[in-house]
Amino acid sequence: MQLSYLNLKSVLKYLEPNLRIQLSMRCPSIQFCEKTSPLHIQELCWTKTSLKINETYYKTTKAIWKAKESSQEYVLLGLEIGGSTERAVFNTTFGEVMNYILKQMLGGRQVIATHTCIGMDTDAFQNGRNLVTDTLEIYTGDLRKTLDTLSSIFHPSSFPLKSLRILDNADFKHPIIQGSLLLVVPNTENMHLISNKRVHARYFYYKDDVDFIINKWLDDGKEAGTHFSIGMFLTEDHVKEKYEEFLSTFEERVSWRTNYPPCFAINIDNFSEIVIGYEEFQQISTPEWRLNFKVQKREEFV
Repeated sequence: MQLSYLNLKSVLKYLEPNLRIQLSMRCPSIQFCEKTSPLHIQELCWTKTSLKINETYYKTTKAIWKAKESSQEYVLLGLEIGGSTERAVFNTTFGEVMNYILKQMLGGRQVIATHTCIGMDTDAFQNGRNLVTDTLEIYTGDLRKTLDTLSSIFHPSSFPLKSLRILDNADFKHPIIQGSLLLVVPNTENMHLISNKRVHARYFYYKDDVDFIINKWLDDGKEAGTHFSIGMFLTEDHVKEKYEEFLSTFEERVSWRTNYPPCFAINIDNFSEIVIGYEEFQQISTPEWRLNFKVQKREEFV
């Protein structure tokens, strides 16, 4: 029995995305309908050698192949899809092959991804602005170049990003970085240059970096609601040790302190204060402990 256009569109909407893409590539008769229905993906990641859509990986592998009747060497690129491998001869690079795969699988359609990771610049979506996401991770070598292309790749509804994770602490002035509701950076280096209200550094670098931030907030003031956090402390003893170092440094300026939860406050002025403390944060894999630095209104003025 042949499905009507509307029924087919309804079926495709709830079909597992990898199955839907493969079905569309094998059945030209449904391609128009399939391309007009948004593709919903939980996790979309691509690098120069792989593409991940939810739990399915598409990986390129490389080998040198030489035909018996010729002295010409060819690059044999294999595409691993799940547990199977398909091979074809390409006289090109990994990046060009992955760009081709992205265009074939995701180009020309609206893709709504909850979580997107970019490990390679691509023109597969250029000028289409047909990607939608709210959580983005960037692992490319040239952060500014990638950021400059995002507005031509992602739909305007993606901005401001709910969360942006980057691997470079060099450029915090880019509008996309400054507009992100949560900015995740690799470490505490240059954190004092960040203007975002919510920032998380994955690793503690030097205590002097954080001391500088606190003193800058005390001298210049900081907007209430600003929240910087630092991980990854794997044990409570480790994070407590760092917490007590900050307590010792600013002990003379502490206005109040509690043990449950462990935190203390430093007055910025008559109306606001910095609250420094630590807490356990539940990760999907393993829990970690985080230091928190929050600017809030003083209780007597709330």
